Formats: sequence, structure tokens, C-alpha cells
Amino acid sequence: MTDNDNTDSLHHKFETGDDSDFDYPGRAPDADWRAAAAERINEHRKADLEVHVTDEDGVPVEGATVDVTMTEHAFDFGVEVDSDALTGQNDEMTESETQQFQKAFHTLFNKGTINDGFPPWTWDWGDGTNSGTQVGFDGVQWLVDRDTPVHGHTILWMWSGRAAPEKSSK
Repeated sequence: MTDNDNTDSLHHKFETGDDSDFDYPGRAPDADWRAAAAERINEHRKADLEVHVTDEDGVPVEGATVDVTMTEHAFDFGVEVDSDALTGQNDEMTESETQQFQKAFHTLFNKGTINDGFPPWTWDWGDGTNSGTQVGFDGVQWLVDRDTPVHGHTILWMWSGRAAPEKSSK
């Protein structure tokens, strides 16, 4: 890990719910930008739903109570997800925790981005020397098997020590 890579500390803070160090201008619930964002959400991510209730003869039923449950979003809600946690390969999670994680994923999201297994410093470059990429492939397969679209992730970073290794010419 390089000096300017704080991934582990960020991960820990979000896992523990401690986001106190992550303040930014506009974070307040009444920040200026939020009203405009709410207007855009109403305009672009919501639609009116019109329901006509009729009896078996097609006669409108006045004053009927209707409960509506959305079953699918038109908008993709995705998240970067750990393949090992998603596929039950995380040694720190019990089977029950894995099942809870999987259920939470599908309750909250309808698209996934795999964040492990593909960074160039874990690639085996086809020579079979690093099995770390397999967990990434397993995570993609888990999503595909459940008809969950997979969104691509950064494949090359330009941080010192994080770019693709030089390939030797043999």
C-alpha cells in the first residue's frame, strides 16, 4: 500500500460506521445543493402511477384501497462489492453472515461492481502464478447466475506501485 492509498482505513471506518473524519462542504442535511438534487430526482427518477380499479364486470370501483409494491427499479442501484463475501469465500464470515450479506445485496442493489480479483497487481498474466484473480471471476459469475448486471471497474491505476507490472519478453 502506498502512502497516499487510504483504502484500508476508509474500509474500516465505513465498516464500523465511523464517518466522523469524512466531512466536506455541503454535507449538512440542509446544504444548498440538496434542494436542486431533490428536484432532479423528482424529474428524472420518479413517475406518476395511475391505477384504475374495476370489478369483474369492468365497472370502476370508487374509493378502493390499493397497495402498490415496486418490484423492479428502472434505475440501476449498484455497489462495489467484495467477491469473497458475496461468494462465501471470506474466511472471516460465517455461513449465516454470508447469507445475510447476499440477501442485503439483493434487497438494496440491482447491479454490482467487483472490487477484488482484478487489479493488475493481482493478475497472473496467464501464467497461473496468482490464484487471486479467481475470486473476482467467482464474484462476476455469482452476479451473472442471478441475472444481476455487472458494471466494470477500474482496471489500471496510475499510482506508484499500482500500475500493471511490466511483462517480460520470453
